[in-house]
Amino acid sequence: PRAGKATAVFTLANVVPVMYVLGLGTLLQHLFGGSLFWWSLAGSLAVAAYSLVGGLRSVVYSDLIQFGVMCSAVALLLVWSVGTYGGLPFLRENLPATHWDLAGPYPWQTTLAWGFIAMGTLIDPNFYQRCFAAASDRTARTGILISTVIWCGFDLCTTFGAMYARAVIPEAESATAYLVYGLQLLPPGLRGFLLAGILATILSTLDSYLFLAGSTVAHDLGPRSWRDRIQPYRIAIPTTAVVAALIASLFSDQMIQVWKVFGSLFTGALLLPMLLTLFKPHKMSERLFLTAVSSSVVAIIAHHLLMVTANESPYFPAYHAF
Repeated sequence: PRAGKATAVFTLANVVPVMYVLGLGTLLQHLFGGSLFWWSLAGSLAVAAYSLVGGLRSVVYSDLIQFGVMCSAVALLLVWSVGTYGGLPFLRENLPATHWDLAGPYPWQTTLAWGFIAMGTLIDPNFYQRCFAAASDRTARTGILISTVIWCGFDLCTTFGAMYARAVIPEAESATAYLVYGLQLLPPGLRGFLLAGILATILSTLDSYLFLAGSTVAHDLGPRSWRDRIQPYRIAIPTTAVVAALIASLFSDQMIQVWKVFGSLFTGALLLPMLLTLFKPHKMSERLFLTAVSSSVVAIIAHHLLMVTANESPYFPAYHAF
């Protein structure tokens, strides 16, 4: 029970969808003007509303539609970019040399730390929620393999699309460069489809994380009596949306650092103990599990404070995993 509560705290810190609320707010602000906070809040509450209507079933059905739109949109932008400007020779001519270096302008420790944080997928509760909802082990395995292939293709499309944006409009703000580039490149009609694709990309993760964060509060952190009642979930999910919007507004200029901090805390504290208990069940006591998790957290926070005190690299959160 204590291990469950401790794990739920770190899970909640990781799944409160601050980045995606900020992304949704930025998109709406770019389209309609106004305050980033109010658009972030309105967007996140709208997503919370449809997530509450049918629970996990609503999230899965909406994700199915969003999946088709977002994959088609990013593929369309990449194909149109190649047809308009050419392929790799154009990019090599118009991008800094560091864009072709595997580690970019950052030290290898940063690249490895991002890779380590990405391994958090292995303990991401969204991953397990989908697997447990599958009809059989075989269905889950097949789904994972298909998803991984599609994931690689989607990331290649978005990465190369962003590289075209950097090459064509190098003066654009990085937060909105992909969107601005797509709206400049595509003709009317297809621009709307691109906007729908970008919106679907944000929503497909935002609704899952909001639903999961609310479930973590109601099921794992709340008293046991909450688990069999629907009301705590109906309160926790929109409350999580409001909290995410507040955090996004407070740290909108430091979101990459915030993402690294929370990601490194979640992965650094839980990855090894969780994998050990999965592959070697009953070999780790609750006390040992809590000791491992708490000592990792203390080490990560201490390292963070030392880096801040020393006023070192602004990318200090990336070293937390080590």
